[in-house]
Amino acid sequence: MMKEKFKKLIAFILMMIVVISSLLGCNKSEKTNGGQKNKAMGRYVEEELLLPDEYKNSQILSLDKNANGDIEVFLFAYENNTYLKIFRNETGGWEEKVQPWLSKIKTDDYSRVASVVYGEDGIYYALVRVYDGNNGGNLIFKCQDENVEPINIIIPGLDKETDFGGYVSKPIIDTIGVLKNGDIIAYDSILRQIGLFSQDTGESLRQYDSVESFTQREDTFWAAKSEDKTIVCYTDVETEIPAENNVIDGRLAVTDKAIYLLNKEGIHRLENSGTIWQTIVDGGLSSISIPNSEYVSLEILEKEKEEYFVLLRNTNQNIKIYRYYFDESVPSVPEEELTIYSLYENSTIRQAINVFQSANSSVKINYQVALGEESSVSVNDTIRALNTELLSGNGADILVLEGLPVVSLKEKGVLADITDVVTPFVENGTLIPTIVSSYFENDKTSVLPVRFQAPFYYGSEKVIEKLDSLDLLAQYINDNPDEKIFTELTYRQIASTFLLLNYNKLIDEKEEMSKETFIQFLENLSIISKNSGGSVGVSIGSNILQEGLVKFDNANMLQDMEMTNGTTQAGIMQIRSVSDFAMPADTIRKMNFIYSDINDLFIPSLTVGLNSACKQKDLAKEFLKTLISDEVQKAVLGDGLPVNERMLTELAEMDYSNSSMSFFDGKDITSIEYPSMEELKEVFDCAKQLTTPLSYNKLLIDGIIDNITNYLEGEISIEQATQDTLNLINTYLSE
Repeated sequence: MMKEKFKKLIAFILMMIVVISSLLGCNKSEKTNGGQKNKAMGRYVEEELLLPDEYKNSQILSLDKNANGDIEVFLFAYENNTYLKIFRNETGGWEEKVQPWLSKIKTDDYSRVASVVYGEDGIYYALVRVYDGNNGGNLIFKCQDENVEPINIIIPGLDKETDFGGYVSKPIIDTIGVLKNGDIIAYDSILRQIGLFSQDTGESLRQYDSVESFTQREDTFWAAKSEDKTIVCYTDVETEIPAENNVIDGRLAVTDKAIYLLNKEGIHRLENSGTIWQTIVDGGLSSISIPNSEYVSLEILEKEKEEYFVLLRNTNQNIKIYRYYFDESVPSVPEEELTIYSLYENSTIRQAINVFQSANSSVKINYQVALGEESSVSVNDTIRALNTELLSGNGADILVLEGLPVVSLKEKGVLADITDVVTPFVENGTLIPTIVSSYFENDKTSVLPVRFQAPFYYGSEKVIEKLDSLDLLAQYINDNPDEKIFTELTYRQIASTFLLLNYNKLIDEKEEMSKETFIQFLENLSIISKNSGGSVGVSIGSNILQEGLVKFDNANMLQDMEMTNGTTQAGIMQIRSVSDFAMPADTIRKMNFIYSDINDLFIPSLTVGLNSACKQKDLAKEFLKTLISDEVQKAVLGDGLPVNERMLTELAEMDYSNSSMSFFDGKDITSIEYPSMEELKEVFDCAKQLTTPLSYNKLLIDGIIDNITNYLEGEISIEQATQDTLNLINTYLSE
């Protein structure tokens, strides 16, 4: 009996040892050194391929893959007026080879080689854009031998003129490709068509209504159709390939194994005969997502782990080469995440994300855009949902404040104090003090301005003096009934323009409004509306609230034409970049006009705040510093001027002597020069003196504009418009 009990005890102990050993074994498999769980490792990472110093002043023409599968770059060296081909050797270094055949291409003008391609027939071809002072043209040359003169391939269709309602233009060929049988593919950016031409006869074989992106392999080519998310394979039978991502403005590539798509979301791969696209390179973790970038080419290096090479032209027209390779030493998914929220997509935020993640590979930034292209939710409903989320202690780490009720967010403690981030950059002279100080209260701030726009009235001196107030302007119009002040706008455009420019005078920070003041505003606006010829329909200009941004100057071309011919006396210019000042500066020069600030206003086009509930405040503050860094602020993205004072100065001091702007006035093409350095310095100095941010409540503004528009159109009385506006504000305050 005792022996039987002893046996059972031994069996039980042995069983427990096995169980414990198993548990320990399981525990060990889930831990690494330091007791952390195993992490999935390996992902594609980015490397910028910097050219050797001797090539830094050269123009990169193209990136291609040769017959050996090696990546090579064609460039033009300005210093010695030589065309070169450089290629990566096995160690990753660069070797060069002079290309005398390209130097032998002779034209009678200032034309140069635009790009070089390696055809599927194993021959190099050069595309030349002709600049002859007229309609230009396109030439294609074939390299029969690197040391002899190339052959000019005659294709009449590349010089065929098209009449666009009085404006005649030849095709502008941006990209070419060559099939194995020698047929030439060419994309015309004017007609947005791909043409297939016989190299032997020069005749047009077929035209395809596709966007620019195409690629070829042997005698087959693939192109993006004009509708999003579709790729067509053109052989004897056309085959459509659904794509999960946007194919427009991207680049395609093909290998024996798969088809590849490059766009701002990344690099995507579809196996032959497959149906599921795989994202190989996350655009959000690379320079691929830099705003307003042009993807010049995508090449695939076929190894055990494929490598991807991208030629990219950024907003400053700089061309860069990036290599994407698989790195097993980095986590598959970054270990930290930072979230950013905005109502609308913002280019500067995208630029900053790229810069930040390049320096912080262990951080993934999740950029949440509430109102994307396919969103069906209203702005007001979106803002209310966000408020609920934020007041419950949730929400993104960083908030883009455009369109949000900032005053309310401050009062409810949603926005954290970021004085410790902002003040050092004011004290060291990085930030424009007048712009930044407008967001301080009691020596503290919870708002960081990142980009701003400068609105000015410009026109004849006698009128500009009367634009200090609507009372003075209305009186001037009554005294001079035959003078037209502004270009014609619709009633709604007049309502939105002058409400926004006077919002601070009409509605205070407590969202309260004086009935008497609003009635006087409407009376003055009625006089201005009748003078400018306000209409119910749609005018050529469209001064509107667009995607959360205030936009006053959509009518600038018509506005400047009327000001220079004496039809009108004044206009509004809104400076986001140098190009926005080009036409007004030309008008000011020709007419001896002046310009003046508008109620000391500047337009904040990007302001950000830190959510008080953010769990990673130190990391979030580092991102805020990135937003005002030189690298982000110097990018010209068209969304506003830099708040970084040094970058604003550099913007004015750039050489624009070779820049011009052309427009078609219905009869002729007119060219105007860019502003001079002195003109830019003067207007930017004025911009730096502005002290009052244009602010408005998005939950109120649309309703108020509706009421003003109904009054101007004669649908309701001035008393009704005023009372409806007061009711709207009171309802908002009661909520």
